[in-house]
Amino acid sequence: MISVLVVDDEINIREGIQKSIPWTKLGLHSVGTAKNGDIAWSRIEQVHPEIVILDIDMPGMNGLDIAENIRNENIGTQIIFLTGYDDFPKLRKAIELKATDYLLKPVVLEDLYHALEKAKNQIQESRSTQEYIKNIRRELQENTETATEKILIDFLYQQRSYRETSEKLLELNVHLNIKNSFTVICAEVDQFELLLEKWNIKDRNLYIYAYRKLVREILGFFGEGLVISEHPGKLTLIVSCDYFATDPRSIYMYANLAEEIQKKCAQFLGLSISIGVSNIRENPEHIHETYQEASFALNYKSIIGAKCIHYYSMVQPTSDSMIKTVGNELVLLNELKVGNGDMVQEILAKLIIELQKLKKLLRQK
Repeated sequence: MISVLVVDDEINIREGIQKSIPWTKLGLHSVGTAKNGDIAWSRIEQVHPEIVILDIDMPGMNGLDIAENIRNENIGTQIIFLTGYDDFPKLRKAIELKATDYLLKPVVLEDLYHALEKAKNQIQESRSTQEYIKNIRRELQENTETATEKILIDFLYQQRSYRETSEKLLELNVHLNIKNSFTVICAEVDQFELLLEKWNIKDRNLYIYAYRKLVREILGFFGEGLVISEHPGKLTLIVSCDYFATDPRSIYMYANLAEEIQKKCAQFLGLSISIGVSNIRENPEHIHETYQEASFALNYKSIIGAKCIHYYSMVQPTSDSMIKTVGNELVLLNELKVGNGDMVQEILAKLIIELQKLKKLLRQK
């Protein structure tokens, strides 16, 4: 129902309108009457009526004053003016104030019905337009987030340079702000595939959305960065802060962030989270190597156990061959997802070579 307020200093007019209009039949709802401008403005501020039937000629704050206040406050109210005089200057002012209609007293009910119908149609059109704009903005936001994640995933998998990534993100009005140091954190829901089987579709979508939203909120509290969803159960965070890599406060901040993600996900969502944390670096050109470190550390959950925070500095491999192998495995996973058969064969060949080198190295030891 569309709300309507009747304002007139003459009791017979305001009560006559109040009693004569079939509000429900017209799809309207009366929120009462006001006998002067001061009472009317107080009521408008309280209930924000969508239509005001407003007498122009009242003592004190008159109808034009009220209408001007409505427009200045950007309240989207439709105004139907009533006046006892055919006054051109007032009519011109009413037009300037974007009045829906301008009726002479004594008011003909049929004219008032027509004015109310006109006001109602304008409100409904405005609602439809606002809903359309809202949907467009939501779609634009979703498309921007999808495009942002695609660019960042390509960067993490070494498909784009840092410079190209930054330029592409700027086109989407997204800034990859790397301050004095950064780290990469990979956070993965433990036994995610089993949880997917357990959850119904509604719960599944709710948990995935809540997990991502919660991690973003936690990140916002600790520092600046971006959250990337590689798949629904795994989030990768590129986190930056003002402290340099050698400053103990940077280690403390990133460690606290990882611990808080685990704690809050368990507390609010009942989810067990395993986390891999890279070394702390300062040169953003090395983000993809830092991502490999975080992924390598996360993969240690299969050895050490789930629901743990694994720091690359504690589990880092002792040879370049092992690092290259991990990097190739990550790229292989990405190409398998997109179905690039030729690239998969090429990476498998590289993996075999690296594994042979690693095997030879282990024999020498």
